[in-house]
Amino acid sequence: MAGMEVNEPTQDNSYYTDGRINIGEGYIFQAKVYDAPSKHGIEGGTISKLDVHKAGELVMRYDRGWVQEPQTPQEKEMIHRIRDGLGDKHQKPFKGFDRDANKDHGMDR
Repeated sequence: MAGMEVNEPTQDNSYYTDGRINIGEGYIFQAKVYDAPSKHGIEGGTISKLDVHKAGELVMRYDRGWVQEPQTPQEKEMIHRIRDGLGDKHQKPFKGFDRDANKDHGMDR
């Protein structure tokens, strides 16, 4: 995807990858991506964990549920760009954020 750099996983059999989106000040991210979609993934997709930073500050975190949701339209757009760039092909259409649906943040799973 144009404007996005994704690094190869650093360890054999690692599901973690990281990268950068070069838009504006730029965003960096680290994601845990599986081969198959999961109920624990973002909108049922393959990304089960995601940290996104902008200017060195954490702006969103997903850990089998939203821990820190994106706040701005640009941050919400980054979710789409990251998912597309990581090949999250099994994703459901993005519906937005439902705080009550993710209130346990995956802690009991």
